[in-house]
Amino acid sequence: MKKILLIDDDKETNQIFHNYLTELGYDMHVAYDGIDGINKMSIVKPDLVLLDFYMPGANGYDVMYNIQKNYSVPIIFISSDEINSFGYNFLKKPFSLKKLEKTINVILVNKF
Repeated sequence: MKKILLIDDDKETNQIFHNYLTELGYDMHVAYDGIDGINKMSIVKPDLVLLDFYMPGANGYDVMYNIQKNYSVPIIFISSDEINSFGYNFLKKPFSLKKLEKTINVILVNKF
């Protein structure tokens, strides 16, 4: 079972993503701010990170740099604003759950 760490301070979004992706068979883990997300990386050892940009504690770029420095894991940025995702996949909120599912499948299932 593939593990996904969702790092987003929006509790409603987290609940929706958690429920949907759990139903698809993913082992979901949630962090509600950047610092918590960084701390959970070594515990969860996710196969994929869904990362919001604007969060308290440490923003998405800070978290991305920490992950990039210490782990080899794909990241999908999720944000309501257009951002420079540094070549990572990016989904602009709002987006459909199907689009999220397809993006995850491309990364984790097909492994192009």
